Amino acid sequence: MREGSKMLPRSLKCLVAMVAVIALHCGGKTTIFLGTAPGDATAGGAADGSTLVGSGGLGIGGSLGPTAGCPDGKDTTVSGTVYDPAGKVQLYNVLVYIPGDEMALPHEGHACDETCSTQISAVSAALSDEAGHFQLPHVPAGTQLLVIQIGKWYRVTTIAVKACQDNMLDAGQTHLLGTGQGLPRIAVTTGHSDTLECLLRKIGIDEKEFATEQNPDAHVHMFVGCPNPDADNHTGAGAFVPTLNAGATFPDATTLWSDKTKLARYDMVVMSCEGTQCDKTKDDTMHKNIKEYADTGGRLFLSHDQFVWLKSGPTPWGQTADFVGADRDPLPDGFISQIDETFPKGMAFSKWLQNVHGSMTPGNIKLNNARFSVRAARPTKTQRWIYTENNPRDASGLAVEYLTMNTPVEMPGTLCGRVVFTDLHLLPTEPLPTADVPPFPSACDLTQALSPQELALEFMIFDLSSCLVSETTKPEVPAIVN
Repeated sequence: MREGSKMLPRSLKCLVAMVAVIALHCGGKTTIFLGTAPGDATAGGAADGSTLVGSGGLGIGGSLGPTAGCPDGKDTTVSGTVYDPAGKVQLYNVLVYIPGDEMALPHEGHACDETCSTQISAVSAALSDEAGHFQLPHVPAGTQLLVIQIGKWYRVTTIAVKACQDNMLDAGQTHLLGTGQGLPRIAVTTGHSDTLECLLRKIGIDEKEFATEQNPDAHVHMFVGCPNPDADNHTGAGAFVPTLNAGATFPDATTLWSDKTKLARYDMVVMSCEGTQCDKTKDDTMHKNIKEYADTGGRLFLSHDQFVWLKSGPTPWGQTADFVGADRDPLPDGFISQIDETFPKGMAFSKWLQNVHGSMTPGNIKLNNARFSVRAARPTKTQRWIYTENNPRDASGLAVEYLTMNTPVEMPGTLCGRVVFTDLHLLPTEPLPTADVPPFPSACDLTQALSPQELALEFMIFDLSSCLVSETTKPEVPAIVN
């Protein structure tokens, strides 16, 4: 591509179209090699199993230094704000880059943190900040590929870059996608007392991406959790509405938890609160499978009573926090909790909440329907994010509402998988149901703006997906090579 060219060659269009197809079908990390062959984009196998794509000599690449030929020290830059798939909420810690000679896209299925790379082939790269903003310096002019990625969420698009100025992209160019390739594979277990499947809809995943495991093309597979004996054995959503997937019923969550091969198909497992621990249903084999899933690279999101996987899990999971058990009174509605700003990502979370209007006072968040399952995190094992030292439900005054754990926890310094536990529920618009949660997605109200704790839950979802770093480490752009 010549400097200043505005035409999009057919070869580049082919390349962009092929990226999604290749990422779908290749096992392991998918590496796209750019600029390796003359003529139109073609695909073939390399000796190391990577997929080769010729870019037709598009000039995708360039100097890592200041833009040549710009007067008065001006630079050619690209800037914008990264948004969630709904295009509404800014996202933190998203990698944005102009690829160099090769472009590595995530594989399918969980594996020991292959979403993270210490180096990247790029012309320019940046991470989005606490306001979702990014700026790429020293970008070659002309038509360029742009990659937006956080873990298994990614988008590859083309942009037109004008020389010697900042090229501000609009939200339509910088939001993640809610359908098609570029989504993680997610298993959701529904619960009577929470509807995390609705959170995924609210952040912008298209309802057509939700199905049962019988549909391998859908990215979100639904399973129904166990019945709540305290609510006449009612359950979470157990079927689709008749107009979606022909009203198919969800398989039982035990068929997921008991099958480690099935678990391994998913990048993330999201478990809604069932209103009960279901400890008689979740047997030792299931506990072992869930721990093995997380230890080998899985990302696990646990809501309220799902803390049983930690408290009653294999050693040392039961010792990773001060678990107080079930049946404790919830925190009062409107309770003000604190955000732990003593570590880099905690400070970023606090600033992000202010930027998305989830916190009116720095370091604070107002909670409703928040529960009390954990008194304190255990340093070196778990990290608290939202907490209080003024819990009226316990003599200690302590409670932790959001904590994370990198796995395997018994191997400090090894970053393979990750667990999020939260005692926050999606804020219901009416009292929790006294019957089964209605078929999906009829219980999901997409007309209301996200509440502060829903925003916090969205942060948790994307942070759970992101490149793993030590909790004491600030995320950094991978080293650029070309």
